[in-house]
Amino acid sequence: TCNSSSERDEELTTLQRDIQKEKDKVTRDINELRHDIDGQLEEVEIQLNQADEKVAGELKDLRRRLIAERDTVDQLLTKVRNSTEDTWNEINRDVKTEMNEGKIEFSRVKQKIKDELDTIKQKIDSKI
Repeated sequence: TCNSSSERDEELTTLQRDIQKEKDKVTRDINELRHDIDGQLEEVEIQLNQADEKVAGELKDLRRRLIAERDTVDQLLTKVRNSTEDTWNEINRDVKTEMNEGKIEFSRVKQKIKDELDTIKQKIDSKI
């Protein structure tokens, strides 16, 4: 019985390490997405400082959407950090689904922002 108890403890420790590795990877993925969003926000802020009132309204809308995306990403990060061994499988599945949807949405938003920033830059450049 001593062996089986020791083996169980070892299996549990291995399971805990595996869960921690998964959590670390998911956390890195979420942080990477957040970093991308922050980069886009910086770009919007730079353009906002140079924009006239009409263009500034468009940029403020982009900024609002990016902040909403970032808030969603932060909520995912909190879910991962607060997960336990018992809740991890469900949280991991939910986060992966939300991350995939979030990445697709962020990709769309990022392209739209790029297009809109290009248009806005052209407007600003044409006034110089």
